[in-house]
Amino acid sequence: MLDVYTRAEIVTSSREHILQNELGGRWSTVELIGRETNNLFGSTIDAALGRAALWIRVLLDAKSGDGHSPPSMRIGDVNIMNGGKPERHPKVTVTEDPEQGTVTIVGYARHEQELRRLTKLLRRKYKIREDTIPKGIRPEHEFIKPIQFAFRIDPPALRGVAKAACNLFALHQRDVFLRDDFNGVRSFILGEDTDGSSFVSPNTSPVAIGLRGRDMGLLDHLVCVRGEAELGRVRALVCLFKHVQFIVELVPHAAKRRLAA
Repeated sequence: MLDVYTRAEIVTSSREHILQNELGGRWSTVELIGRETNNLFGSTIDAALGRAALWIRVLLDAKSGDGHSPPSMRIGDVNIMNGGKPERHPKVTVTEDPEQGTVTIVGYARHEQELRRLTKLLRRKYKIREDTIPKGIRPEHEFIKPIQFAFRIDPPALRGVAKAACNLFALHQRDVFLRDDFNGVRSFILGEDTDGSSFVSPNTSPVAIGLRGRDMGLLDHLVCVRGEAELGRVRALVCLFKHVQFIVELVPHAAKRRLAA
């Protein structure tokens, strides 16, 4: 069996998610790629798409396909926890004045339990009497400044988006996807062609999806592929987190090629 991207014989099959597990994908198969290709994707385009989408995952507390919550994000001395909750990272600064025989400790603790733990460690380290510490502690509440972020997606992450569309198409139309017509998008995904402008573009317009009258309800993610043989075009819609959408041209319209039925 051939690897659908390298078109080389698969030596060791490997499980590939149609949409990567980190973004919530649960559908996987061992019929698309070999271990070497999967390792390449995991360390490059999958990782890039995961980094690009991490902000959204953290704010929404969007779990992975296997049910794990996203890791927190560190912005300066603030941790952004799941659900978008900001939390100042614990920090302690100690200034010693040998002439005055004083030790000044300034720091932040996230809660009373952490404050007690830090106090105990500092008391032992600087040999401070326990009865002097409470008098010197001045609890203060400090508002965390607004934090701005933007969803930026670079070419490696765009290749990850394109791969989700190609995975779905190849799963259902392996023989068609292995044709030379798809060499362009294969080269783009493998990193051999770095210009993805003809393959992936953001989508801001409503897209009609025919599902035989079925009501899909609200969707977190969607990968949908459609072919138009008369135009020689195969295109897909990839939707992440309900609102971030991309059009993927598996066979760009500019190619003007006709695919055999």
